[in-house]
Amino acid sequence: MVCASTSSQGLVCLDSTGFKQYTRRGGQLPDDRIADLAVCGETAFIAAGESTVTFDGDAFDRPIKVGRGLVERISCHPQGGLWAASQTALSSWDRAGWRHYELSAVGAPRDARVRGLAAGPDGSVWATLGEGHVLHFDGREWRLFRQGRGFRIKHDFGRVIVDRGGQVWLPFAKGLYTWKQDKWDTVRGLAAANFISADDKNRLWLTSGARVAVIDGGRMREIPTDHNTRAIAADSNGIVWAATEFGLARYSGTAWEARQMHNSDLADNDLMLVAVLGKGPPLPPPIAQAQGSLSGRAEWSDGKPIAEADVQVCGVRAFDFGIGKGPCDDKPLAAQAKTGADGAFTFPGLAPGNYHFVIRAKGGRRWIRFATDPDRLKVRPGEARTVGPIAIDAKLREAK
Repeated sequence: MVCASTSSQGLVCLDSTGFKQYTRRGGQLPDDRIADLAVCGETAFIAAGESTVTFDGDAFDRPIKVGRGLVERISCHPQGGLWAASQTALSSWDRAGWRHYELSAVGAPRDARVRGLAAGPDGSVWATLGEGHVLHFDGREWRLFRQGRGFRIKHDFGRVIVDRGGQVWLPFAKGLYTWKQDKWDTVRGLAAANFISADDKNRLWLTSGARVAVIDGGRMREIPTDHNTRAIAADSNGIVWAATEFGLARYSGTAWEARQMHNSDLADNDLMLVAVLGKGPPLPPPIAQAQGSLSGRAEWSDGKPIAEADVQVCGVRAFDFGIGKGPCDDKPLAAQAKTGADGAFTFPGLAPGNYHFVIRAKGGRRWIRFATDPDRLKVRPGEARTVGPIAIDAKLREAK
């Protein structure tokens, strides 16, 4: 089974029978907000709201509340148990329950937030924090690394992992750090990687926007992709799965293939994280879904309509400001229209998908992207979606 978290609608999973969706309303999750996923053996650990919950591909266990507010990161290790990070604490779980380590008490800087978490063997853990800080707990003592103490300069660290052999890997702007002989060494890696994972063969998988790379035995190979890849994981057969901004993608070793809302039963195109349990299934055959429509009204923040404006929607995020060619012209699921005198617009015959909206006022040269909430412009199969008023900052009215 392969599971991916959505931007706002819980978890979508693919097994040999097809796609399924798991949500709070369906009773499987304590919250539709999934902050993190981790896999150990045949169990997926899910950080949802203020709790953790496990899933073995067949059933969800009862959620366990951590007790320190929203859970932001979660990590497990076959020999190291389970760790969770909240806004103020790092917490470890064993049969006796949660044990909490307040960040302020273990050397973290004031108001630090955990950005990456990696459980290691024997109860150890690594955590990256803002301002280039890294915390390490060896099971007995805490240690803090930062500029001048382990690193020459200040870094912007995110994800961190511990591989099957217990070695830590930490992406930074120019490659990877790894902890060897009580110091940080640099090795080649994908520049500015935003996500990293290790498979059961100890290969490293990295993503950076639309770039994907694998490091096997010290050798790095890049794999071209089409869309922003947010997370990546390999199954027990070595097949690679990616959560992207435009659906679930599968790489067999020769080419990528993907499924989206318009050609499958996938419930959401906007995928954030991915987890694989055992052998991943084949992608289901493409199926055509019924078209829908999208309508609304564009107005300035002072309530005045944006009349006779060019508007576009597309299936992946367009840039904030563009001059000339429309930001959606070369994007998938693109459509265009004009607003009426009252600012009203309609996009008929839209394929199902998560849509991003851009607008250019009459006589203007600049396109403006509307910053939607995650579900605002989603069109489901056969749905006539009305999104209501879309308000653009009136300060941009004179930006021609």
